Amino acid sequence: MKKYTLLVAVTGAMMIYSQANAQSKLTIVNESWGYFSNPPIVTESRATGGWALSEGIVAVGRGGFDNYGVRGHALGGTNYNVGVYGLADSAWITGVGVFGQSLRARSSNYGVYGHASGGIGPAWAGYFNGNVFTTGTYQPSDGRLKRDVQNEESVMQRIMKLRPVSYSYKKDEFKYIELPDSRQHGFIAEELQKIFPESVIQVKHPVVEDNKVTKTEEFAAINYQSLIPVLFKAIQEQQAMIEDLQKQVKELGGGKKITRGGMQGAYLAEAVPNPANASTTIRYALPDNAQKASIQIFDATGNKVLQYNNIKGESQIVVNSAQLAAGTYVYTLYISGRAVQTNKFVVAKG
Repeated sequence: MKKYTLLVAVTGAMMIYSQANAQSKLTIVNESWGYFSNPPIVTESRATGGWALSEGIVAVGRGGFDNYGVRGHALGGTNYNVGVYGLADSAWITGVGVFGQSLRARSSNYGVYGHASGGIGPAWAGYFNGNVFTTGTYQPSDGRLKRDVQNEESVMQRIMKLRPVSYSYKKDEFKYIELPDSRQHGFIAEELQKIFPESVIQVKHPVVEDNKVTKTEEFAAINYQSLIPVLFKAIQEQQAMIEDLQKQVKELGGGKKITRGGMQGAYLAEAVPNPANASTTIRYALPDNAQKASIQIFDATGNKVLQYNNIKGESQIVVNSAQLAAGTYVYTLYISGRAVQTNKFVVAKG
């Protein structure tokens, strides 16, 4: 095959056009010193009227053992490295900064593949400033990829320390970050980090000005997905408590009075309803010789939140659970300073 080479000097740069056999390629090297932009190729396509299509670069890899439509490498930068940067500006209907499509591969198709590793801080294979939509998401979870697998420990006490909040973002102050407009629900990262530090990371957000990264904004971010197994564990713990309480209710429903601490005839019934929302009722019975009897209620961390003194005979107390935070509570019957019986109830909100 014949080979044609055209060299054209344009304002200090060199353009090379090459047409040759299948082993040839077009290689452009542009070296510069100092703090300057150094793009070896800059293309601009302008649609001046009508419904014309404007495409900056169209690259097709077809029929080879491996196909790459566009492959970009940014290496050795002292400030920022960007392998491929795409900009679609002022599209009439839809703008696509980078479009990737992979079809009919015999093994796997990757429309866009990004890889990032090394460096001092976090490495992002893909970083998106704005909403991300996907029709399917998976994370690697094969047992072959994991070591030191352990059963999740009790998390109820840590869960109870969390402060769920609703909030709005400061869009007017952080205009260079595409923050959501709508009201959000979640946690404050600095607070969550004290309880689940493995779910919080520091992020350096690139600030783009005039189509260039000029600085970074650092802030804390939460991996909410890592909290899902923790919540499952908390549900399992709570379900075990409920089943235990249901068992006690069944025993009491059969007319069986429970003896604790040698106090014949003393019993403490299951709270009804349980879980509770606005209020819950706890029935009790005391022998005639009981003195200084009380029912004390404790939260999951062991702090006493309520106490009912001078209880006598067979009666009940009504706990205003609307004043309590959601969670599991322990209530104990004391007679003459001794714990006679302990039960649990759950406060559920919403």
